[in-house]
Amino acid sequence: MSNQSPMPHAVRMSAFCNRGTSTAKFFDWVEEKMAVTMGGAIVFSCWIHVYALLSLSEGFNYFMTNNAPGVRKFIAVSFAVCLVWCILAHWIEVERAVPRADRSYPLVGSCDPEVMRWLAYDILAFAGLLSLNARHPIDWWYVGLMFAMGSFGFLYSKYPPAYGHVPYNGHNEHFRAQYTQQVSATTADNTPDYATPVAAQTPKTTFANIFGMQAIKDKLLEPAKLIVAERNSNGKAEPPANGILLHGEPGNGKTVFAEALAGELNVPYVSLTYGDVSSKWLGEMPRLISNCFIFAKLRAPCVMLIDEIDSFIRSRDTAGNSEEGLKITNTLLTEIVNLRNHRVVLLGATNYLENLDAAAIREGRFDYKIEITPPDEEARIGILQKGVAKHAQHLKVDQEALLSVAKRWNGFSVSRLLAVVKALPRYARDHNLADIGHDAWMGTLREVQGRNGRVPKNTKSLSELVLDVPTREALEMVGSRLKDVARIESLGGTLPSGMLFHGPSGTGKTAAACALAKEVGWAFLSVAGPDLMADREKISKLYAEAKDIRPCIIFIDEADDALRNRQYSNTPDLTNRMLALMDGTDEKVKDVVFIAATNHPDQIDPALLRAGRFTEKVEFAPPPRDQIPRFVSNWIKGKKVMLDVGLDVFQITTLLEGQTIANIEGVLQYALNRAISRKTGQKPVVLSLEDVTAGARIVLSEGEVT
Repeated sequence: MSNQSPMPHAVRMSAFCNRGTSTAKFFDWVEEKMAVTMGGAIVFSCWIHVYALLSLSEGFNYFMTNNAPGVRKFIAVSFAVCLVWCILAHWIEVERAVPRADRSYPLVGSCDPEVMRWLAYDILAFAGLLSLNARHPIDWWYVGLMFAMGSFGFLYSKYPPAYGHVPYNGHNEHFRAQYTQQVSATTADNTPDYATPVAAQTPKTTFANIFGMQAIKDKLLEPAKLIVAERNSNGKAEPPANGILLHGEPGNGKTVFAEALAGELNVPYVSLTYGDVSSKWLGEMPRLISNCFIFAKLRAPCVMLIDEIDSFIRSRDTAGNSEEGLKITNTLLTEIVNLRNHRVVLLGATNYLENLDAAAIREGRFDYKIEITPPDEEARIGILQKGVAKHAQHLKVDQEALLSVAKRWNGFSVSRLLAVVKALPRYARDHNLADIGHDAWMGTLREVQGRNGRVPKNTKSLSELVLDVPTREALEMVGSRLKDVARIESLGGTLPSGMLFHGPSGTGKTAAACALAKEVGWAFLSVAGPDLMADREKISKLYAEAKDIRPCIIFIDEADDALRNRQYSNTPDLTNRMLALMDGTDEKVKDVVFIAATNHPDQIDPALLRAGRFTEKVEFAPPPRDQIPRFVSNWIKGKKVMLDVGLDVFQITTLLEGQTIANIEGVLQYALNRAISRKTGQKPVVLSLEDVTAGARIVLSEGEVT
């Protein structure tokens, strides 16, 4: 340990003598003037030596006899004024030199009251001469007063008060050694053997630079102010609660909030990551971690962030933890507890709260757990507007479109929003756009996401599907709303949160869901009801993926069992989870639409069918007679086959009337397979009435054949 404890630059600069403020300049001016007057006081006090010479002559004795009362009073008052003046000068010098940021450090400047000592010698000398000429009791009273003043001045110069601070200068080795011992005692067995891998930074941001998120700011600032506040010097007061654990999805600014908190408190910022202290040497990491905490304590008050804290304090219950890993965890937990006695705001940041050791997140180590949520509406608007001003100032951005996407992009992380804004100029250049509207924002978002979901190949468009009129109208109306979201919502319209496709098997519910996603350009995620029952977490994972790649349609096929009425279901938790996802726990996520397909709508839980969930129910029925010829004709054309003489599409329609599209296609495919097996040559294959009749007999039951 060096003789002089390392004083942080911020602490040193907090003393008035190192500041450039108007208050500091005033103190400097006062100290300068008082130094001059103190020199004059020394000169004034030297007249006592002249007095001593005069006391040896008869003339002086005559002078004292006739003028003693006035002379004694004048001398006593003069010495008292000089003494008070020297004490006041010393106090002002101490106030200039004390580090305001951390009073546990020694004084910055030299505060040795040597002037006081010489003044005390003069007062004591005068008291001695006065005692030689004392004749009356009043003379001895003045002798006692002079001795008291001189003794006080001498003791004050020998042991100057420093308000709890040890004067640190080259003339006072006793106090210097005493301070060194105090610092050594507080860091016993923690003397750094390795370089400290962290540094105290001046924060570059404050809460004013973070848009919105006022609730989180208040939660952070309130306990932090208590932690960095001056504490009772007697040490009996209970230290304030400390340890703030920041958790939440990645990309929402946990590190930014930590630095902004330091900026708001106007204190240094210390950031520690696993990479800072990682080492190939066994046993070195715990020592480095301890050194980092010592570093933070010496720079208190400050904010210390342990980023990705889950790297340090993995659960000790997990199999495979090494002895070194357990030692690292134990060291960090011990240091966290010890830090509570210092004015250091401890922050931990993690994306995986569930992976942390249970002992690490209990109260007493981390008393506050704050979720850094995705940005709120005010924050999203501010991020997009600032991003446009920085990256796309040359583009004409429609502010209404910007506000529209900001409102509907709830749940997106800060990093996602920033990525969209940065990609906006490139998207405008690639698509030759000068004006940025709603479609441009959504197109840029899709490019940043880099995927469109899993729309099946060869998906037909809505116009190609064979549907009855009410079903087609319902689907086309939904499609028009999904394609023109901004206009629809500006006029007071809404998007469905969920749709229920119901009807007999084979009526095209799955094909309609795929076609709808293709028509509106939304991402498409599909899952079967039995898969949800086999993996209860699958629906949550699917929803999380949909939020990430939205706008998105989630299609649940064969939803009968998964969403069955909870009174008769073996898996009511699935229905409960679906209700929670559709309603939204905090704020309902926009641009995610659920579509469930079922053959038995009466078995679906009634809570799912009310308005606000699966609001719109679309019934699918076998195609009407006038739609079948067009479907048969298109199918034959697509397969490049011919009809036998005497057979046309209307005869086939009459044969298959009332059947679903799936059954009609199955019959035609069987007829084609039969014709191929009968023909030995190449194309074209010719379908006969006998082939179609055989297909109807095999694919359909006899009761279904017209």
